Amino acid sequence: RSIPITLLMVARLLHWRVRNEARIRGASGRTPGMSLIVVSDMGVKVLRARAQHSEKPALFESSQFCCLFLFLFCSNVAQLFPHRATGSGTMDHSLAEKALAFRTLHEADQPFVMANAWDPGSARLLESCGFQALATTSLGMNFAKARDDGPDAAPFETIMAEHGAIARAVDLPVNGDLENGYGHSPEEVARCIIGAIAHGMAGCGIEDFTGDYDNLYYDIELAADRIAAAREAADASGIAFTLTARAECFLYGHDDPLPDAIARLNRFREAGADCLYAPGPTDDETVARLVAEVDGPINVVVGQGGSATLERMAELGVRRISTGGSLFRATYAPIMAWGREMAEAGSFSYLDHMPGEKGMSKIIVR
Repeated sequence: RSIPITLLMVARLLHWRVRNEARIRGASGRTPGMSLIVVSDMGVKVLRARAQHSEKPALFESSQFCCLFLFLFCSNVAQLFPHRATGSGTMDHSLAEKALAFRTLHEADQPFVMANAWDPGSARLLESCGFQALATTSLGMNFAKARDDGPDAAPFETIMAEHGAIARAVDLPVNGDLENGYGHSPEEVARCIIGAIAHGMAGCGIEDFTGDYDNLYYDIELAADRIAAAREAADASGIAFTLTARAECFLYGHDDPLPDAIARLNRFREAGADCLYAPGPTDDETVARLVAEVDGPINVVVGQGGSATLERMAELGVRRISTGGSLFRATYAPIMAWGREMAEAGSFSYLDHMPGEKGMSKIIVR
């Protein structure tokens, strides 16, 4: 009888961990390890009954109960400890190592290019190209699922799992494009950071765009409080999580975006951001001002306001170049062109550009 009692004690400890993490994350939906909780509750009731009566419910004979517990434990342990799950990829590097490598890239003298992937397959293809780090793209992820882009495009747990699938597919650090943190309050942003780390991300970006076109930007102090909450949650994890704060002033009809972007980014730096990002401009004059007047590493994105080169961005003092959703859009452009060709002309010129199946399989499937 001591063996099932001991296992029930373990289940109760796991039950406490699940409830505590659910409270911290504010997660909704199915609680990880719920079947462990159920079987522990059932087991307690059965053992109590056996203490009062001589009856022995067949299902809960000691050996059968132990087998049931072990099966449920094995089936739930990956959910109970998501930051340790390895997914289907070959994860030789711990998240702590990835996070430290990512942070170090931001402290180096030379800038680096960070391509944005939209699913595990595109992430592995990009990893094979030699990048030092990758990012997700909310636009690419949502469009690939036939969803509109925005923080309300999918339930929180769904979109975080999709970011996590990309992060766990590769051995590189992955930065999550987490929009506004999937919530308005500092507490909701903290929940998002905890979820990002649990899903294997080494860093993330948080926007100051509300998602409401009638009220475009969070008040600067609320926006700073959101970054401070993100910083606190990241630091509590114990890893060198890289927090990027974004000022969206150039993207949504701001009358004079540059001064406001500079003010906001400096306030976000004070609140704890590691990298600062005002998506849109790539021209020399604007980028040079951002680098000179913002106290922190600057990210420039290509594809939203123009192009750039690594050499030129290095001369201007930029630390990181990302692709945002532009690589996704560029990838889909030839699909549309070849599709029209097939539908209208009945020809198949895409075959001249098709990589070999075996070669792609070696990269994507492992």
